[in-house]
Amino acid sequence: MRLDIKQKIRENCRKDKTTEACGFIVIRSDQKVGVVECPNIHQDPKNFFKVSPAKYLDIKLNNKIIASYHSHIESDAQPSSYDNDMFEEMCLPYYIYSLKKDEFFLGFPN
Repeated sequence: MRLDIKQKIRENCRKDKTTEACGFIVIRSDQKVGVVECPNIHQDPKNFFKVSPAKYLDIKLNNKIIASYHSHIESDAQPSSYDNDMFEEMCLPYYIYSLKKDEFFLGFPN
């Protein structure tokens, strides 16, 4: 991952250390790679993440989504079973950033 993209994700994830951050890595209409932050709408945002379908559709209609990302607040960057289910549903490569260990994990749906 490019260092500038990695840094943007890291900054987003560190804004609120009580809620898992989430978003997408996209190719914008100007053909540049960017990061789109999304509100985490999950009922338990400290332990899980969820992007609203409307927000996802808006991002998808205006960008080419190349990967998703979210943070883990108190654990390492390894995906949980919930994470794996979400990423299978989205059919996208995904990054998980661990605030605790300051590390990234890259995964791919099956």
